[in-house]
Amino acid sequence: MRRATVAFIFALVVMDVVALGIVIPVLPKLVEGFMGGDTARASGIYGAMTTAWGVMQFLAMPVVGMIYSGSSDGSAVILSAFREGLSEAGFVDGRNVVVELRFAENHLDRLAAQAAELAQRPVAVIVGNTLGAKAAKAATSTIPIVVALSNDLVADGLVTSYNRPGGNVTGIAFLSAGLGAKRLGLLRQVVPGATTIGVLA
Repeated sequence: MRRATVAFIFALVVMDVVALGIVIPVLPKLVEGFMGGDTARASGIYGAMTTAWGVMQFLAMPVVGMIYSGSSDGSAVILSAFREGLSEAGFVDGRNVVVELRFAENHLDRLAAQAAELAQRPVAVIVGNTLGAKAAKAATSTIPIVVALSNDLVADGLVTSYNRPGGNVTGIAFLSAGLGAKRLGLLRQVVPGATTIGVLA
């Protein structure tokens, strides 16, 4: 009977790992009660369960890979913004997510090995700049890749097209250069009689 009880409590701890959050605060009293007040045995079982809980929390933590062609110092602002965005989504590096960082330090020949290393880890997603994302794309076709910023995802060879990107790459493209002619055309439609147009850059 006690074994079944311990198994039941252990199952509840497992459910707590997947975010039910209802067991850990009351677990010591539960274990002690089921052990018939035997505090020494209850302490041993509780210790084993909380150790297992900690291990499961660590194993269940998602891993995010980040690969940049530049230096860690040069990417400090981007990294800070990335961590802030994770925090706003409820993820804190080291607490409930692990961020694996790879910086090539402007040695582009390092990118392929770094991307392959990340692809071998159990990462949930890989984030990178254009060159980092290209290396990651060459290393894996299954792990999702997010490009932090690209001049043109299609021209950079990261996606097939914007309508049907295909593959495992998505991200942000800065397409303002290609939109210049369209903006001018729209302006001509709005003000057809304009003969002189000024541009502030």
